[in-house]
Amino acid sequence: MKMRYLSAVVMLATAIPALAAPTTINSSAVDITYDPDTFQLEVEDAYYGWQTLDNSIASISGVTNGVSINFNGALYVSADGGRYFSYESFSGTFSLPLSFTVHPGQVIESYSITYSGTYDASNGSLGAAGVSVNGSGASFYGYDGYGSSFSATGIIPGDVPPTIAGSFEAWADYTWTSVYMGQVWIDTSYYVPGPCDEYGFCEPDQLVEDGYWEDVYEDQGVIGTASLNLQSIQVVANIAAVPEASSYAMLLAGLGVLGLAARRRRPRN
Repeated sequence: MKMRYLSAVVMLATAIPALAAPTTINSSAVDITYDPDTFQLEVEDAYYGWQTLDNSIASISGVTNGVSINFNGALYVSADGGRYFSYESFSGTFSLPLSFTVHPGQVIESYSITYSGTYDASNGSLGAAGVSVNGSGASFYGYDGYGSSFSATGIIPGDVPPTIAGSFEAWADYTWTSVYMGQVWIDTSYYVPGPCDEYGFCEPDQLVEDGYWEDVYEDQGVIGTASLNLQSIQVVANIAAVPEASSYAMLLAGLGVLGLAARRRRPRN
């Protein structure tokens, strides 16, 4: 009986997923703390719908007064207008709580957030494809490109750590466009009555040749395809030094001296 109880305890312990402890990265002026278990990462595709990704795909490294979060190619979405010859859109979401603790003598004035990655978008200029990233502080939109890189940076003022959250999307469509095929001659020739003499005899009608060239267009189907890979997000605290108490004392003393000098220069009545 005791052995069965111990076996059940062991099985229960192995069934519960291990929780990662919060991690702190120390920088020159701030400390950044994060807990991977609080990260939320999702992507959507045509075959499996919405999928929640394992938080371990996000690897974090320190940069000066900030962190760089790399997703190792997992935050990827794609769309194909030729799959069902209609419009389709697939997207993903991210939420990455971070905590910044400033060192004594420093103050956080703002945060810089940069979203980086690559994308493809064929026939985007014809309105058939596009990609986008919409996150805290910055956004990006792309309509044409193949293996193109993007980087979008925004500034969030204040010392309160922003919520690093947002979404990304790839959309594609099957649409129509007019394609120039060349020119054709449009004949507008006509006949006019021939001249007549005084006896009433008239010459045959005379042909007046006329016409013009006209452009010819043909409607053709356009298949759009698009994909986006959100590779990394970088968050950096912009730091300023706080003046020490002695600096304030020197400033007040200097103002006092200037005030006394101005009073002595004042003419007496």
